[in-house]
Amino acid sequence: MLVAVAVSFALYAVLLFCYQGPLVNVVRSGGLVFFMLPYFVWEALFPLPINVAATKSTTTFKFEYELYGIEFARLNRVIESPDCHDSDAKQSC
Repeated sequence: MLVAVAVSFALYAVLLFCYQGPLVNVVRSGGLVFFMLPYFVWEALFPLPINVAATKSTTTFKFEYELYGIEFARLNRVIESPDCHDSDAKQSC
């Protein structure tokens, strides 16, 4: 991933210094999208196994794998809410 970002950044830098035509602002913004493209593709192909939802009073973590949730709770000394005793709700607590 880092190699892809480094290569796209190098190409973007060359593009910024070499192109001085009438559409320079379009090329700059398009180059920025091109620079971020490896990151977007990586996130689409390999999404994170966690989803976080936050409100004023609570933060809910949903884990793709139950073991991640158990380890997260252990490492962060999480206090489970009363509705976390249901087996379906367990993964989201």
